[in-house]
Amino acid sequence: MRPRLDTHEELLLGRHGEPPGSIRQRLRVTLGDRPLHDQERIVGPGAPRGDGTAVLGGRRAAGAALVVDPEWDSAEPRHRPTTTTSADAALLPLDGPAVLLTALAHDALTLRRRLDSLLTGLDRGC
Repeated sequence: MRPRLDTHEELLLGRHGEPPGSIRQRLRVTLGDRPLHDQERIVGPGAPRGDGTAVLGGRRAAGAALVVDPEWDSAEPRHRPTTTTSADAALLPLDGPAVLLTALAHDALTLRRRLDSLLTGLDRGC
């Protein structure tokens, strides 16, 4: 069994009654020489397109989980993750043995619940 990578990030922009802050972050993951994921997020006032509704849709909490499981390379298709989306969350298989889970919410607790729900579905065998 090869090791599995789970990485999670949760962002809450602004405190109650305060304007949101800004952030710029980038995550790159490779498996051997093969790139699996490369994403940059820029959010907040003053960021290019960062304060519009298209970025967070008026929400203050955004999160993501990246799961890399080399065993998915050899798994039968019915045991590999499949795309799942809703208005506020998505599970997206990547090209390789990886899946990206993303969610938006108005608060940190709801964000955590949405990500946990996606992860639970993933751990049940998709």
